[in-house]
Amino acid sequence: MYLCIIEIICTYNNFICHVLKIYFLINNRNFHVWNEIWTKRPDLQSSELDGWQVIDATPQELSGGVYQCGPCPVKAVKHGLIYLPHDTVFVFGEVNCDVIYFEQRGQHTFKRMRTERDSVGKNISTKKPDGLGLTQDKIQQWLQRLDVTPLYKSKEKSADERLAVARAMRYAGNEIEEEAQEIDITIRPKKAETEMYLGADIPFVVYVKNVCEDKTNKLRISRLTVNLSSINYTGHKRNRVMKKEFSEFALNPDEERSFDVVVPWSDYKDKRKDSSDVSISAVATCLKSGNTFMENAVITLRNPEILEIKVKQGITKCKVDEDVELSISMKNVMPMQIGGIVVKFDTECFEDPDDIKIGTIGIDESFERTLKLKALRKGNGQIIVCVDSNNMPDMTDVVDIEVDDK
Repeated sequence: MYLCIIEIICTYNNFICHVLKIYFLINNRNFHVWNEIWTKRPDLQSSELDGWQVIDATPQELSGGVYQCGPCPVKAVKHGLIYLPHDTVFVFGEVNCDVIYFEQRGQHTFKRMRTERDSVGKNISTKKPDGLGLTQDKIQQWLQRLDVTPLYKSKEKSADERLAVARAMRYAGNEIEEEAQEIDITIRPKKAETEMYLGADIPFVVYVKNVCEDKTNKLRISRLTVNLSSINYTGHKRNRVMKKEFSEFALNPDEERSFDVVVPWSDYKDKRKDSSDVSISAVATCLKSGNTFMENAVITLRNPEILEIKVKQGITKCKVDEDVELSISMKNVMPMQIGGIVVKFDTECFEDPDDIKIGTIGIDESFERTLKLKALRKGNGQIIVCVDSNNMPDMTDVVDIEVDDK
């Protein structure tokens, strides 16, 4: 018995897996996928660790000189027992490490800036074992999601979760002192309820709040620097798009001040490739103490509604050996031409058609193709259409057609 597990935002590095130190070259991926198997662990001499074990068919690092990962008890990960085999320390780092930012003050000197305790290991999920394919309806897709995060860790910042992290840190001999927080920085989209789309401007707000224990004096900030960069899915920055600095200002005790920033499409259109993610960092320096504090946020820009798939006459059922007529259309609403377009297909119960090479479509131009697919076997005949291009993230749409016997 096995499950496929998907995690949103995971981390790993070669140096220490349960505390992610930003001054090292690390990988901070926005998702990762692995498997679980259900088995006994007689090698661990405790039946408490029987059950779900993590294995990874796409291992990220060497283990014992070989690219491999697992089997690792999920229960050991939850409780921070990173000394147990196999690769428990690595999996713990993927799902529950603290992210610590350091400022380099000299060739071998680093100062701790801030700690994120709840940014890694979100929405650890698998599909509910209901025997059905993934539905096209977005709301139903969410209902098909089974949240297994509580199996990997206790609630973020709870006593049990902090105890698991502290236990892992003690086993690794890497306890770190807490730093005094003077200011709190938050980055949010200009309109929190509105999604941001590729091809449009990127408006966001940086909030800086005085959280000093001293409630009698103002806190002076010598400089606030905001950077926006394009990144790939591993979290590595590619190109700096914008740098903006705000000069000295003061904050009363518990006062919060906001700074509006807008990045035009013209500034970032040529500084990204196939990714729709951008990284925003805000760094503020306190005038009196000289301490520096920062915040980092990743915004994913959605593809505009470009691709549409229709089945002739809205058919939702057919029989084996019958043809289904599929219409694929795409209108370029982007403020640029889209090049190298190839339409690809993946089906479960139908014959797989050849790829369709479209080439380039200009601004406001469209294309439409119609093709017939023959049903080959009974089942949930999901048809997945994916559009690849040179300068846009992949665009995908899905059609569900139930196939019955003749």
